[in-house]
Amino acid sequence: MERLHRKYTLHQLLRSRRYPISLREIMRELGVSEATVRRLVGTLRAIGAPIENDKDGRGYYYEQGGNFELPGVWLTHKELLGIITAHELLGNAEPSLIGDALSPIWNKIEALLEQQQLGSGELTKRVRIIRSHGRGLGNSFNKVIQALVERKRLYFTYRGRGKRDEDVKIVSAQRIAHYRDNWFLDAYCHHAKQMRTYSIDRIRSAEVRNASAHEIDADTLDNTYKPSYGIFSGTPKATAVIAFDDHAQEWALDEKWHSEQTTGVLADGRHYLSVPYSHDAELLQDILKYGPGAEVISPPELRKKIAAKLNAASQIYAIPPNTAPDKAFGGSRK
Repeated sequence: MERLHRKYTLHQLLRSRRYPISLREIMRELGVSEATVRRLVGTLRAIGAPIENDKDGRGYYYEQGGNFELPGVWLTHKELLGIITAHELLGNAEPSLIGDALSPIWNKIEALLEQQQLGSGELTKRVRIIRSHGRGLGNSFNKVIQALVERKRLYFTYRGRGKRDEDVKIVSAQRIAHYRDNWFLDAYCHHAKQMRTYSIDRIRSAEVRNASAHEIDADTLDNTYKPSYGIFSGTPKATAVIAFDDHAQEWALDEKWHSEQTTGVLADGRHYLSVPYSHDAELLQDILKYGPGAEVISPPELRKKIAAKLNAASQIYAIPPNTAPDKAFGGSRK
């Protein structure tokens, strides 16, 4: 879609100027190279844009004084395919988010696909989006969105996993995040006076109040959530160095664990991955899924936690189970 944006930006530049625009100025306005500008000019000309070169070499201009209009919707084959893939992703991941609201838009996209002989029906039948370990949205998702858009404070009850009691929360919603097939709310907690992340499926009895939301600027949000591993916020407290055996590295090193991850080779020939983190709960799970194929080299406290969990699991499996399946699940049912 970036290319589409550039085409429209160039079109608006040419429409708004009474005099030729130099190549250098177009490059600066669009933030692209000379070759890209020339390609964009050629693309616009191909659909009828009356772009002319000034005979004195001063730049480009519209011959007809800005009367030319681009089509209302104008996408390349790849962009149309990208849209249909995104539609399939959203429709399968969370059907309730599509509904009737986007149906008219999708109908237009299908018409465009047919015009460009892409045949959307065949493609949608052959695209699979598989959810894994996703939890339900619960009943509060729409209220969260309402508070987010209207910039109002959100009241709800919340019980975090591993806790017995529910707490009443008053928050200012800042962003929602779709992470590993689940939805999370990043919000400013008015009691803690800090940013917190809430699993939306755990939010109950949500209400949007008239009080205005407390605003957190985008840079602060990025600095709060981007530096550390996973969904949790906070300045990184440590950097995990994880070594993988030959089998595990085929998978782990191809994964995107963190935007600032680094890789390297240890003296014994094993490849390692280095990631910054603040909270280790999620990182522990991701390391443990590789079993003996992964080894935490540092920091020592993370290594000890992994060792303790593996040892506890080993002790469970060291003896036969003391409960038979038919007893555990109440016997067979007919």
